[in-house]
Amino acid sequence: MHTNYLKKLLIIAVVASSMILGGCSGTSDREENATEETSETPTFEMPGESVQEAASLTTEESADESESETESEAVETETETDIDVVEVTIDTETEEATGVAADPSADTDVSSEGSSETESASSSTNHIVVLDPGHGGMWLGAVDGSYQEKDLSLSVAFYCRDYLLEHYDGVTVYLTRETDMEFSTDQKQDLVERVRVASEYGAEILVSLHFNSDTTDLANGALVCVSKQAWVSAESAALGTSILNQLAALGINNMGLVYKDSTEYFDENGVAMDYYAICRHSASLGMVGIIVEHCFMRNAIDLQYYSSEEALMRLGVADAIGIAQYLGLTEK
Repeated sequence: MHTNYLKKLLIIAVVASSMILGGCSGTSDREENATEETSETPTFEMPGESVQEAASLTTEESADESESETESEAVETETETDIDVVEVTIDTETEEATGVAADPSADTDVSSEGSSETESASSSTNHIVVLDPGHGGMWLGAVDGSYQEKDLSLSVAFYCRDYLLEHYDGVTVYLTRETDMEFSTDQKQDLVERVRVASEYGAEILVSLHFNSDTTDLANGALVCVSKQAWVSAESAALGTSILNQLAALGINNMGLVYKDSTEYFDENGVAMDYYAICRHSASLGMVGIIVEHCFMRNAIDLQYYSSEEALMRLGVADAIGIAQYLGLTEK
């Protein structure tokens, strides 16, 4: 997988050069309308949640539309949209990059305020992982009484980071934020900044952490929003599947991988880009970016998975193990 990744970087470099010479456009506003914060609708209020239907269940989309975090009850706005649950056959040994779409927001400066680097283990091979605690500041995300998604996602990020650093060699971990803060008062720009921060850190993968919500409070389970863009789709699916397997081992209902076509952003060939901003912007930079919706808030079944620090720690550890297995990290 790592050899292919190097090939992928080489191909991306070649494509990038050709794009500079020949010109390549591809619009993708960090928040297509639901993937992160808006009350994160894909249930991650990553910047915006929107309720999606998965397996006849509505799950909030995330901040592109309401960005992957369902924040119907927060400052973010929630919109309901149908999601496509897709079973993906993954072959991480043969996947090759085919090209990278130009990043339409490449001229946007990255705000690194509130983000910091964690310690890294020295190794001949070092993987850079960036964790993005969904929402923050004015973007509350999903809410269940005293539980707010922005706080839960930050706790899980800390547990995930600490576990990775304590148990594995060859990994550096960054968080896009370590305090209760937003990157922008504009939801779409907030999502753009998160991806930009990850790119500045040189992230190999960006994992945006969220909690879902459903207008009926009946949906339960974990799902991962992944990219459909050819040059990162297989790796995105492999990473998402690895994390989902660990969450399922905790007893959480596995709702599978989710991808959605944008109705607003298209590449230079007129092909729809990713609906979810985190996935779309990451792909435009040649980076694997996914949104993890750990479970549904306000659901009686899923309450046990976020109602205590011990429960949040288990989620963080599950995410860490899934990431480590995907990257092939060596245990200390």
